[in-house]
Amino acid sequence: SWLPTEEDRAFIRSLMQRVVEPGKMAGWIAPPDRGINNNPVDYEYVRLK
Repeated sequence: SWLPTEEDRAFIRSLMQRVVEPGKMAGWIAPPDRGINNNPVDYEYVRLK
């Protein structure tokens, strides 16, 4: 069968972990070459206090 099994879905969920730290990128996402308006990728677009 070409549909994923529940075991397949659990494996994919284990890979797709959330990352919320500034400057960090999830392992399943390729970092972009540059940020918005040619700013660096780690540019602080919004300052959270």
